[in-house]
Amino acid sequence: MVDRRAFLSLLGQLTAGVAVMSRSHAEETPRKKDRLGEWMPARRLGRTGEDVTMLGMGGYHFGVGQDKDGQAILETALENGLRFVDCATEYQ
Repeated sequence: MVDRRAFLSLLGQLTAGVAVMSRSHAEETPRKKDRLGEWMPARRLGRTGEDVTMLGMGGYHFGVGQDKDGQAILETALENGLRFVDCATEYQ
Protein backbone atom coordinates (compact mmCIF):
# COMPACT_ATOMS: atom_id res chain seq x y z
CA MET A 1 0.00 0.00 0.00
CA VAL A 2 1.24 3.49 -0.83
CA ASP A 3 1.45 5.96 2.02
CA ARG A 4 0.21 9.54 1.74
CA ARG A 5 3.66 11.08 1.25
CA ALA A 6 4.55 8.73 -1.61
CA PHE A 7 1.17 9.30 -3.24
CA LEU A 8 1.53 13.10 -3.11
CA SER A 9 5.07 12.86 -4.47
CA LEU A 10 3.91 10.70 -7.37
CA LEU A 11 0.98 13.02 -8.03
CA GLY A 12 3.35 16.02 -8.15
CA GLN A 13 5.63 14.25 -10.61
CA LEU A 14 2.72 13.31 -12.86
CA THR A 15 1.35 16.85 -12.78
CA ALA A 16 4.74 18.29 -13.72
CA GLY A 17 5.08 15.78 -16.56
CA VAL A 18 1.66 16.58 -17.97
CA ALA A 19 2.35 20.32 -17.73
CA VAL A 20 5.63 19.97 -19.62
CA MET A 21 4.07 17.79 -22.31
CA SER A 22 1.03 20.01 -22.81
CA ARG A 23 3.21 23.11 -22.97
CA SER A 24 5.39 21.58 -25.66
CA HIS A 25 2.39 20.61 -27.81
CA ALA A 26 0.29 23.73 -27.32
CA GLU A 27 0.45 26.60 -29.74
CA GLU A 28 0.93 29.73 -27.69
CA THR A 29 0.01 32.92 -29.49
CA PRO A 30 1.98 36.17 -29.22
CA ARG A 31 0.95 38.48 -26.38
CA LYS A 32 -2.04 40.61 -27.26
CA LYS A 33 -3.03 44.03 -26.05
CA ASP A 34 -6.45 45.67 -25.97
CA ARG A 35 -8.03 48.78 -24.43
CA LEU A 36 -7.76 47.21 -20.96
CA GLY A 37 -4.06 46.39 -21.24
CA GLU A 38 -1.85 43.43 -22.03
CA TRP A 39 -3.32 39.92 -22.01
CA MET A 40 -2.03 36.95 -20.09
CA PRO A 41 -0.46 34.35 -22.40
CA ALA A 42 -3.11 32.99 -24.77
CA ARG A 43 -3.73 29.91 -26.90
CA ARG A 44 -6.08 28.98 -29.71
CA LEU A 45 -9.34 27.48 -28.46
CA GLY A 46 -9.63 24.18 -30.28
CA ARG A 47 -10.63 24.61 -33.91
CA THR A 48 -12.58 27.81 -33.29
CA GLY A 49 -9.70 30.04 -34.34
CA GLU A 50 -10.33 32.21 -31.30
CA ASP A 51 -7.53 33.13 -28.93
CA VAL A 52 -8.28 32.87 -25.21
CA THR A 53 -6.09 33.40 -22.18
CA MET A 54 -4.53 30.25 -20.81
CA LEU A 55 -6.18 30.98 -17.46
CA GLY A 56 -9.94 31.30 -17.39
CA MET A 57 -12.47 32.20 -14.74
CA GLY A 58 -15.75 30.49 -13.96
CA GLY A 59 -18.82 32.61 -13.40
CA TYR A 60 -20.28 31.03 -10.27
CA HIS A 61 -19.67 34.17 -8.21
CA PHE A 62 -21.96 36.21 -10.48
CA GLY A 63 -25.04 34.30 -9.31
CA VAL A 64 -24.33 34.24 -5.57
CA GLY A 65 -23.49 36.95 -3.09
CA GLN A 66 -23.53 40.67 -3.70
CA ASP A 67 -23.34 42.23 -7.17
CA LYS A 68 -20.44 44.41 -6.02
CA ASP A 69 -18.40 41.29 -5.10
CA GLY A 70 -18.83 39.75 -8.54
CA GLN A 71 -18.00 43.06 -10.18
CA ALA A 72 -14.84 43.46 -8.08
CA ILE A 73 -13.69 39.94 -8.95
CA LEU A 74 -14.28 40.47 -12.66
CA GLU A 75 -12.56 43.88 -12.72
CA THR A 76 -9.51 42.47 -10.91
CA ALA A 77 -9.29 39.59 -13.39
CA LEU A 78 -9.54 41.95 -16.38
CA GLU A 79 -6.95 44.33 -14.93
CA ASN A 80 -4.55 41.41 -14.62
CA GLY A 81 -4.91 40.30 -18.24
CA LEU A 82 -7.52 37.55 -18.03
CA ARG A 83 -9.83 37.55 -21.07
CA PHE A 84 -11.62 34.18 -20.84
CA VAL A 85 -14.71 34.14 -18.62
CA ASP A 86 -17.16 31.24 -18.55
CA CYS A 87 -20.49 32.41 -17.18
CA ALA A 88 -22.87 29.62 -18.15
CA THR A 89 -26.40 29.81 -16.74
CA GLU A 90 -25.89 26.39 -15.10
CA TYR A 91 -23.70 28.04 -12.44
CA GLN A 92 -26.72 29.76 -10.95
